[in-house]
Amino acid sequence: MKKNFAIWLIILSFSVLVSCQTTTTTTTPGIGSETSDSDYKADDENHKKKAADLNMRLGVAYFQKGDYETALEKLQKSLQQDPNMATTHNAIALLYQTLGEDKLADKHFKQSLRIDSKYSEAQNNYGVFLCDQGQYKEAEQHFLKAIKNPLYRSRAYALENAGMCVNKIPDPILAEKYFRQALQLNPNLAKSLLHM
Repeated sequence: MKKNFAIWLIILSFSVLVSCQTTTTTTTPGIGSETSDSDYKADDENHKKKAADLNMRLGVAYFQKGDYETALEKLQKSLQQDPNMATTHNAIALLYQTLGEDKLADKHFKQSLRIDSKYSEAQNNYGVFLCDQGQYKEAEQHFLKAIKNPLYRSRAYALENAGMCVNKIPDPILAEKYFRQALQLNPNLAKSLLHM
């Protein structure tokens, strides 16, 4: 399961880096345009969101390098700058899971999904977490929510995770169904092939 966790961490960081693009433009207030206090507040909010995104990406990078202390610092700073970033809650939940802080991991997975219930990456990651906790049926529901998104690039892995998890119930018939569906999306999934 730890190898699977590492794969998901890599996928998470890749999806975060691909989906995030930061551009910087500078303007001089008062030259060529009317400005007001609300304009500055909007800029301040935009700046905080960009800073939060940057700290989240840095946190994920430090996490991948195994520098958990710096990763935690960056992810916490990201949440201070923007407490409504589902991606940051998901990343810090994965970090807490790695550190064995299950209550904090659970809290942040739930918060990530409260912010964005359609965030497939968090649905899948929370499913893996719950399966590791022995909550197989609840985990299965999160995997199924993850695969509902036809644009989710890791649907095959979510199906494979569902198969691995329900196999622990044990429900080998349902597990085989999930493994077959996973292999239809990606015929090279080793765990699914081994369980067929």
